[in-house]
Parts: sequence; structure tokens; C-alpha cells
Amino acid sequence: MDKVREKLTALKLEAETAYEKAENAGNEVKRLEEENTSKDQEIKSLLHKNTQLEAENEQLESELSKAKGAAEEAISVSSDKDALTKRNVELEALVDEAQEAAQKHEAALKDLEVKFEELQRSHKAVEEERDGLESKLEDVTEKYQKALADVEEINQQLASF
Repeated sequence: MDKVREKLTALKLEAETAYEKAENAGNEVKRLEEENTSKDQEIKSLLHKNTQLEAENEQLESELSKAKGAAEEAISVSSDKDALTKRNVELEALVDEAQEAAQKHEAALKDLEVKFEELQRSHKAVEEERDGLESKLEDVTEKYQKALADVEEINQQLASF
């Protein structure tokens, strides 16, 4: 009789432990889902910023092309050496500024692409971790249900004595 009570006590402790583990795993799944949502939002934000930078880069390239065209036109049209020199210097400065801006935007775009790839990998890892935790939660829940069934069976056996 004492062995049955000891076993019953041990099963109750095991059931309580399994319940706590299941609860902890559930909390971890919620945390990971929240983190996953946060990462998704960050990815959307980065994609939007990437799109804006690409549009700005295209605009700068267009301006660069126009500036180069204007520089060429000014050289062929103007007959005054001083005016040509001054206009050429101005256009070259514009070209340099546009090229620097384009390079900065290209660098920023590359940085965004790297960060986007890192976030995708992180997102994938979080999803895999979540899947693993969900699997563990199912296992622990199954063990908990089995332990409850064992406790109920023992209680019925004790009641029949």
C-alpha cells in the first residue's frame, strides 16, 4: 500500500513537472512568435527602404546622365573659352556630387541587402526553433496526459481496495 502511495506521489510530481514544462514551452513559443512578427516587420521596413533607395538611385543616375549631357552640350555649343571653362567646372562638380551620391546609395543598398539576408537567416532560425519547441510541447503534453491517466488509474485501483 505504501509503495502504491509512493508511486502515486511520484506520478503526481512527474505530472506537475510535465505541466510546468508544457507551460514554459508554451510561453517560449509565444515569445518566439512575437519575435518572428517583429522580424517580419523589420524585413518589410527594410524592403520599403530598399525600394526608396533604388528609386533615389535611379533618379540620381538620371540626373547624372542629364548633367553629362548638359556638359557635352555646353562644350559643343559655347564658343567663349571662359564660359566653357566655368560651365565645365560646374558640371563636373555636379557629376562628381551625383557619382558620390550614387556610390553612397549603392553602398547603402548593398548594406541593406546584407542585412536583409541576415534577417532572413535569423527568421528561418527562429521558425526552426519555434517548430522544435512546438514539437517538444506536444511531447510534454502527451506525457502529461499519460501521467494523468496513470494517476487516475491508480486512484481507481486505490478506491477499489
